[in-house]
Amino acid sequence: MLNSDGIEGGGQTSRGRHLGVQVFNGIARHAGILPQPRCRQPSVRPSRLTRIPADDANRLWHPADVDETLNVLGLAERTHELLMPRAAARWPKDRPRPTLTVLELLIDGTPFLDMVHARRPGYSLRSPLWVDYPRILQSHARALLGEAPSDLAVEDPPDHVALLMCPSCGTGGCGVLSARLLRPSGRVQWTDIGRQVPDLGDLGTLTFDADQYSATLRPLAELLPCGD
Repeated sequence: MLNSDGIEGGGQTSRGRHLGVQVFNGIARHAGILPQPRCRQPSVRPSRLTRIPADDANRLWHPADVDETLNVLGLAERTHELLMPRAAARWPKDRPRPTLTVLELLIDGTPFLDMVHARRPGYSLRSPLWVDYPRILQSHARALLGEAPSDLAVEDPPDHVALLMCPSCGTGGCGVLSARLLRPSGRVQWTDIGRQVPDLGDLGTLTFDADQYSATLRPLAELLPCGD
């Protein structure tokens, strides 16, 4: 979805308006309209993960010493431009372009978003782990750990968690791609992936070692956010 400025995203439900205000404030601060918050942002980069080589665009983290028969969850920092091509063409050159920096969910070193793009090029949803919004980052990390409800659309099953969300408001009512979160003994599984996208095809079941999965997300869930 696009808003009136041609920025990816769209209509919000009442549940997500407070998040929309946070996003607006972040863009306004980036543009110099609002002052930057006077607080020290906690690091969102996991300290217990091994850094692996990456290209100049992303910084990747990948846990070491994991059973090769299982999928491995990692994180990658990536900055997305939020303007659609037509809006970008007419955007004032002296005005900062709106962007969103996220931690991508990596599956065996491949961004989950790229797995979706291979089947649905141009798909507009993005990771819900927003680097510059610690409260949003923490809430979605806790949901991925199964410790808090995920922000989903009303019609989505309650045992699902958001893997991709609207990059403008970050709320399930505007757009979400989810998976069912299961925790069999010693494992974490994502099943029924992308039920909201009928032509996505079957992505199968992703199975992670529970300790490795937790080690990846736990530092994000335990952030102590300051005021956004």
